[in-house]
Amino acid sequence: MACAEFLYLNHVLVKELVIPDEITRIKPFSFYSNEHLISVIIPNSITNIGHHAFWDCTSLTSVNIGNSVTCIEEHAFSGCYSMTSVNIPSSVTIIERRAFMSCVSLTSVHISDIASWCNIDFEDIYSNPLENAGSLYLNGNEIRDLVIPEGVTCIKAYAFYNFERMLSVTIPNTVTFIEVCAFEECHGLTSVIIPNSVTDIENHAFAYCSDLTAVTIPNSVTGIGHGTFRSCNSLTSIELPNSVMSIEDAAFQGCTVLNKVVIGRGVEHIGHDAFANCPALLNVYCYAENVPETETDAFDDSNIESATLHVLETSIADYAVSEPWSNFGEITALTEQEVGVDNLKAESGNTKTEIYDLSGRRVQKAQKGICIQNGKIVVKR
Repeated sequence: MACAEFLYLNHVLVKELVIPDEITRIKPFSFYSNEHLISVIIPNSITNIGHHAFWDCTSLTSVNIGNSVTCIEEHAFSGCYSMTSVNIPSSVTIIERRAFMSCVSLTSVHISDIASWCNIDFEDIYSNPLENAGSLYLNGNEIRDLVIPEGVTCIKAYAFYNFERMLSVTIPNTVTFIEVCAFEECHGLTSVIIPNSVTDIENHAFAYCSDLTAVTIPNSVTGIGHGTFRSCNSLTSIELPNSVMSIEDAAFQGCTVLNKVVIGRGVEHIGHDAFANCPALLNVYCYAENVPETETDAFDDSNIESATLHVLETSIADYAVSEPWSNFGEITALTEQEVGVDNLKAESGNTKTEIYDLSGRRVQKAQKGICIQNGKIVVKR
């Protein structure tokens, strides 16, 4: 079938296209810019949809893809501005870059198997039709509470990008990797529990999840990737377990209501802007005995001059002379027994404050420098 803006069959303008069963591949540019095409049915004989095959078919509203298609090539449906729904069969293993770019009218994506969807190789955000649709249907039923089935080991890059209608996600213990941008822009997601099987949470995995209020990170995770929780504007606190060794650039940048951060003792590196633009930050609990290698802009624009840093008593002097930690308004001692969240909550509820100078004299108000407050060494700025 040749590339043409108008397609006639027996002298009749084709608007509803049913591709014959004997066809095995839709070649590149086959229906490029066919402005009168309204619907397409792709049979089970087709295994490949070539690049730019339906590019700029501006009147195309619905596409039914057969159960044998394994690859949707780049720009295959790019510019189909009128498309409102599309089904992606479980046979699909790869959707190339920009395959569904500018499909601005998409409202629903239909699938028959979540495990197969998790395993699709999406090459960029525009290869995933969810980027515009925002809603996902499983066998005709809209998914609001996503349950990823047992046996899935990896949630691939961009798998649920902009799935804004999702409210919750259950991740099984078989998952070990959450790849790049897997849940980015899931604005309706309010909480997530990451199971103990997960070792890697890659860049931007949960970035811009604006309604995310709580996240549980297990002891299996060793690093928080670049921008992983960037601009999660409802996240008030985060506890990073002892297994986390690195917090990469912009990991929590722009979390505007984040007020408490707990960093486990295993952290060795904190990257650029890791906690930048977090103006509500009040308390940071860092259990690393040795001061982590920390970029000086890690807490930029987070008002740490008014915040308190809690570290091991034996490490106060080292944090007090190391930027950006030295910029905290107060550096106070904690004990190893205070690692538990309950202890931290109990501490925050203690309203009685006793302050002594280094000579043991009780004072009403701590001056700048080192003092003893409630039995702990404290550095006041």
